[in-house]
Amino acid sequence: MEEAIGLNIEGVRKKIHHGGTGELPKFIGGSKVTFHFQTLKCDSDRTVIDDSKKIGVPMEIVIGNMFKLEVWEVLLTSMRIGEVAEFWCDVTHTGLYPIVAKSLRRIAEGKDPTDWHMHTCGLANMFAYHTLGYEDLDELQKEPQPLIFVIELLKVNSFILSASFASPAVVWDSSTSPDPTMYSDMLWASRNPILLNTSATQKCLLYQSQRVFEEASRDWLDEPFTAEELQAAMSSLKAGKTPGLDGFPVEFYKTHVEGIAPRLLNTLLEALRAGALPSSMMEAIIVVVPKPGKDPDQCSSYHPISL
Repeated sequence: MEEAIGLNIEGVRKKIHHGGTGELPKFIGGSKVTFHFQTLKCDSDRTVIDDSKKIGVPMEIVIGNMFKLEVWEVLLTSMRIGEVAEFWCDVTHTGLYPIVAKSLRRIAEGKDPTDWHMHTCGLANMFAYHTLGYEDLDELQKEPQPLIFVIELLKVNSFILSASFASPAVVWDSSTSPDPTMYSDMLWASRNPILLNTSATQKCLLYQSQRVFEEASRDWLDEPFTAEELQAAMSSLKAGKTPGLDGFPVEFYKTHVEGIAPRLLNTLLEALRAGALPSSMMEAIIVVVPKPGKDPDQCSSYHPISL
């Protein structure tokens, strides 16, 4: 089955290969969407760039969670469960794909998807390092081009606790303890203020917060941390990060950790006692980086980063 569909967004065309089943899911904010994807070039060979099925792990995103490749939310929310569709997207929607693909590939390789980053956004990192580490992604970054995304929608977990929402719904039994899997779902659902304010979510979170530790564990957790623990934490910091307002990079703190740790310890212990960090630790320099292909006169066309 192939059917051409016009989406209500400029620069996107959809073709359905398999229609899927049931009604269109309710993609409310906080919904966790699981899908397989294949990314292709728009050349005569339809060159495959990435394929989640070859990796063997489907992709997951949370609706409304500011995923870097914003167009994927638009594509997914037009699909039914089991549907397989092909989307042609022009360069205004694919400019950040190389950055996203870099992180996805590192995850597939069992690597930390963020340890290549300096303390900046993805575009600033690319300019700092001059390469993404993959020739095909460097090519796409250098010369942005339209891409084709073939997506198979596997499931949508809409954590729904109100009768005003459609199924699936979570049924709360107040006579039993929450299922641990329900609690994990609540963690991502709680990103949505509407879901967080429902009585069932509050009951589950309250239950978890009231779990009792053994007395020895409580005593150990309540102990002030030591200079040795702080030194160990500082020594484990990753190098190559952008410094803050003081201008001192991570390397400075690691080199002089023995002299800095005792002084910093007093500051942090006082912050724990007072319940607030010093105001100087809450300050940052905000720099904006333009999004490719966006109107430079619009505030939404820039990524803010804090240094």
